[in-house]
Amino acid sequence: SPLYSARFDTDGVLYRQSVCTNQEIETIRKEVVQTMKHLTTERSSIAQNRLGGTLSRDSESVRILEEGSIRSVLDRFVGGNCVMHLSQDIPVEVRVYSRAGASMAWHQDDVLYDPPQVEVVFTV
Repeated sequence: SPLYSARFDTDGVLYRQSVCTNQEIETIRKEVVQTMKHLTTERSSIAQNRLGGTLSRDSESVRILEEGSIRSVLDRFVGGNCVMHLSQDIPVEVRVYSRAGASMAWHQDDVLYDPPQVEVVFTV
């Protein structure tokens, strides 16, 4: 939509709700619940009091990011003219901000690739 595109053009942010199918949401929810049992306190981040962990490259949630509804939304947004793939260097992360004082200040990520990367923040 023009509103989303304008926000992306000015702020570099695209916000969408209800992107996944019910089956995709349930798959992601189950994997996140399992991953949350093994989270650790992150120390190498600008975030404060955040817990984090990673999903296995062969998880169903990662497959959904690569091939499912989230990928379809990104393809539509960029016009399908951009080759996108998940980084082999940076894993898909689960992050939890439930501790008192947990936060991350507004920031802009460093550009790591050419063309620049797209970061997807998916809230469960």
